[in-house]
Amino acid sequence: MRENKNILMLVRTSGLEYDDRVRKECLSLIKLGYSIEILANYTNNEASKGITSYGVPFKVFRLFTRAMLPSSKFLLIKMFEFWIRTFIKKGFKKYDFVWIHEEYMALNILIKPVRGKYIFDLHELPSFLSANEKRKRIYKKIENKCFKLIVANVDRLDFMESEGLVGDRSIYHVLNNFPDKIFNQHPKKGLSKEILKQLDSVPYILMQGGGHKDRYPLEALEAIKKTAKFKAVLIGPVEEGYKDEIQEKYGNMVILTGYINQMDIISYIDYAVASLVMYSHVNPNNIYCEPNRFYQALMRGVPVVVGNNPPMKRIINTSNVGVVLSLDGRDVEDITKGIELLDKNYAMYKENALTIKDRFVWESQMEEIKRIVNT
Repeated sequence: MRENKNILMLVRTSGLEYDDRVRKECLSLIKLGYSIEILANYTNNEASKGITSYGVPFKVFRLFTRAMLPSSKFLLIKMFEFWIRTFIKKGFKKYDFVWIHEEYMALNILIKPVRGKYIFDLHELPSFLSANEKRKRIYKKIENKCFKLIVANVDRLDFMESEGLVGDRSIYHVLNNFPDKIFNQHPKKGLSKEILKQLDSVPYILMQGGGHKDRYPLEALEAIKKTAKFKAVLIGPVEEGYKDEIQEKYGNMVILTGYINQMDIISYIDYAVASLVMYSHVNPNNIYCEPNRFYQALMRGVPVVVGNNPPMKRIINTSNVGVVLSLDGRDVEDITKGIELLDKNYAMYKENALTIKDRFVWESQMEEIKRIVNT
């Protein structure tokens, strides 16, 4: 390993303070002696610079091409502008690695193909780069220029291999999106008086993923209503058109919190009966998803009710910390039965959840991170 131990991260995100995976990776790499710098483009395309709350200097570029050209089109042109501004600002020679986050940024690898310097971190499956045979060939060129590639779980890696995307499995590493010890060790705090008043002493089921159609919020709320035992707390943004329908149909049965700071979410998890985690099987990314909120609940000793997504299903079946639905969450009766089964065996699920609460911790992957940056 070279003595300077510098890493440049290229990131596209809604915000560096909201991107928990970037934060956790930076903190782990700093522990290994690396200096980190971040160059980014935000989804709102606003410019800024400074130092993150976790001590990493950053600069966010506003892309003129993104402001002028239609959304989700002319990606190569937009990324060419990002590369020009990145390279003019920093260049790549002084860095041990250029750590690329997400496929949106991966085109920088093709524009400036410095073999053996790139670490490509796939937060999700490369849907754009694997859409057809021509794009698969582009992906393989990117893979060929990379030192290492990172995926979020072994199921996604297996799927990529089955699709003919993986040329050399030995350069791939799995970093599960576990919460870190900060989340694990955070003291238990009470809910606000306002939330307690709205709950009115009724136990609640947590819906942490927001009101997005592919997470079946209406089906979940209808099932919770049918049990006549629980309220629901829905954290995160509600998809346009859903909010009025939710409030009209379910009224005081559901509490809509909107965005909540990551650390403030802990109180909502701690006092929940269970966390409901569902993703529609509309694409492989959803099917092979094991979201951060799934692990957050288990880390705080809270049982879960999940759709039949393979990664979550495997963990539930081996640890018995909750209920796996027959389907992905699209059927109200299926969810209702799952909640009723949870309620019937709740003491067992809760005990098991408390037993494994320290198992899924980000820091347990430090040896794997060392292997990623080991030259």
